[in-house]
Amino acid sequence: MLSPKVDIYVKAYFDNRDIKFLVDNGSTMEPYWTEGVYLLETLVKMANPFDKDGMDLYFTSPYPPSVGSEDNFSKLALHDSKESAFRKAMLGKYPQKGVWTTTDITVAIKGIFREFFDRLEKTGRQTQKKSRNPWAKDPEKPKALTLIILTDDIWKAMKNPNTING
Repeated sequence: MLSPKVDIYVKAYFDNRDIKFLVDNGSTMEPYWTEGVYLLETLVKMANPFDKDGMDLYFTSPYPPSVGSEDNFSKLALHDSKESAFRKAMLGKYPQKGVWTTTDITVAIKGIFREFFDRLEKTGRQTQKKSRNPWAKDPEKPKALTLIILTDDIWKAMKNPNTING
């Protein structure tokens, strides 16, 4: 039975999934940053009961640089999954006034999916070695991925502006 605090609609989308947040921290996001922090905290609070190993927070721009930044975007693994940790990370990546930081969101998205598919491929190879039954349940197999993106949809650094459009 669900506790009264667990929203069944949120559970339908977040249960048994690996939840990752990607925040556009280009300079065009500066006017929306306060609302973005609040929205992220709200989503973290809602998703927290469902991602047991902690949610990841990524930023489109490594500026200002942070510990653990990779490639041309930043990843912060916040395994305590407390809203305050996400708030602190957001405030540390506040878009700089007077510094024009453009973003190419495809770099961050490709990095996140590359990481996910590498893990999936690795666990697939390990599963094949362990068992001949391809339908056997593997506890090491990565969970399905939910990627939540907070952006203003202005990605000036993209070479092809229609890359994201379907």
